[in-house]
Amino acid sequence: MKKSVGIIIGVLGCSLVLFTWFYSSAKEGFVLAEREAIEHALQESTLTEVDHVEFFAGATNYTVVFGNNIEGEPLLVWVGNEEIHEEKASDGVSKTTVREQVIERQGPVTFVRTTPGKLSDLWVWEVFYKKEESNGMRHYYDYYTFTDGEWLDTYTLGLEQ
Repeated sequence: MKKSVGIIIGVLGCSLVLFTWFYSSAKEGFVLAEREAIEHALQESTLTEVDHVEFFAGATNYTVVFGNNIEGEPLLVWVGNEEIHEEKASDGVSKTTVREQVIERQGPVTFVRTTPGKLSDLWVWEVFYKKEESNGMRHYYDYYTFTDGEWLDTYTLGLEQ
């Protein structure tokens, strides 16, 4: 009996060590990508101060760095593998504005995330949300142009079971 308890404790201990190692290895990749994107944004744009970073996964992945330029104006910088694009926040619509548009179009929803991205050749806001429907919960992706908030498209995902 004592031997089986020892084996169980040993297996659980090894599992915990492996899980911790795997988690920190995966997290390390994101932290490194974030640091590299910040460095590129500071070197290759008018960004001088960093506030936070968000990731966008699309046809091309971008790390979006939020911050300010030397005049203190809020700025967004999309850092991709082959391009860097910057926009003053004042030259686009806000996250709040596009969320309000989603509510106008869809009614009550639960927002999962709203992040800047790129759809085809357009800089956009990607709004990921879920909505309760008569037959279950459904997830949606809405895309709005960054500059004027025009609705572009909605991707509808399957129902949650």
